[in-house]
Amino acid sequence: MTTPDVPVGSAGYTVKFGAVARTIDYADEVARFTFTFDVSPGQGPSRTLILEHHAQAARTAAYLLAFKRTRQYVESRGYTVEEHGA
Repeated sequence: MTTPDVPVGSAGYTVKFGAVARTIDYADEVARFTFTFDVSPGQGPSRTLILEHHAQAARTAAYLLAFKRTRQYVESRGYTVEEHGA
């Protein structure tokens, strides 16, 4: 899935599905993160995405804001989001 590389939510940051399978890229003026995701197992078409926290990442304010904005982006695309590793 490709999406335009444009700011989402406000000027100054971008969130988009990554070029590598099952990744979402986040970038702003101070940080860049690539989050991984999986789809929820189940029958039929699933609109549930499991967004994964970085196992070793310090939960700084920048990280938490990036994760929150990434979750909002995924939800705006019509997915229900579950968090893994919270």
